[in-house]
Amino acid sequence: KGNHNEFGFLGPKISDAKNDEFIIAFFGGSTGYRGNPSLPILIKNYLNNNNFMNKKIFISNFSTESSNHNQHLHMLTEYILTFNVDLIIFYGGWNETVGQTGYDPRPGYPLNFFYIHDEPHWKKILIENSKIFRHLQHKIVNREQYDQIVYSKTWNQNIINNYFNTLYKANLFTKIIEPNLMEKTKFLSFYQPFYLDRVKQIMPIHKAIKEKSKSTPYLYDISDLITNFDESFTDEVHVNQKARVEIAKTISELIIKSYNEKSNLKN
Repeated sequence: KGNHNEFGFLGPKISDAKNDEFIIAFFGGSTGYRGNPSLPILIKNYLNNNNFMNKKIFISNFSTESSNHNQHLHMLTEYILTFNVDLIIFYGGWNETVGQTGYDPRPGYPLNFFYIHDEPHWKKILIENSKIFRHLQHKIVNREQYDQIVYSKTWNQNIINNYFNTLYKANLFTKIIEPNLMEKTKFLSFYQPFYLDRVKQIMPIHKAIKEKSKSTPYLYDISDLITNFDESFTDEVHVNQKARVEIAKTISELIIKSYNEKSNLKN
């Protein structure tokens, strides 16, 4: 699978970067973590193959299973603030929308936040030590206490608001990060593909995100990239390696394009 650094992330830590490298911090969920190689490494390889920044690309992968952009925003403070970074990438969309329906339903909350913090210890002991209760965990945990009606009009709007507010904050945060090679640090986010036919209830949210992305300069909608769903997806959101390569190619081309607008190197 690959080596994890001392902080538990896959690949090199940000402090390993050299002074003459273009430094990228990549944040995603399982779709940024999985793969052989993973999506960030594929992006690095594509950029190098196209002689981007003289093939001196360093990418640190902060993707973790089931994490969402609200958590990635906190991770910027924890792991990035004191380092020089040229480009910060958020890759996601699933964990911030459909992913909120499966466990903790509150927009922006981590997948299992309510279970860890709000469920009584006796209930967790049963779930974690009994095969029977483990299979029944979704029936015995109390998700109803938060008065969240998943896929209601109000819930949908709160999900949309949280998605864009989190990206807005991440973009603002990026402005205080010191770059390594460039004049200033750039923030780019990518709204990922997923198998919409299997999650049709998300369509109102999906359409709203696609529409608003048109007026959000740091958000690229690549959700329509994959068309051969049955051949590319292994489930509703994860893709095979061939599709992962296509996603990396598209992201890399958009990165290159964003830096072709004008010279951004330090004097």
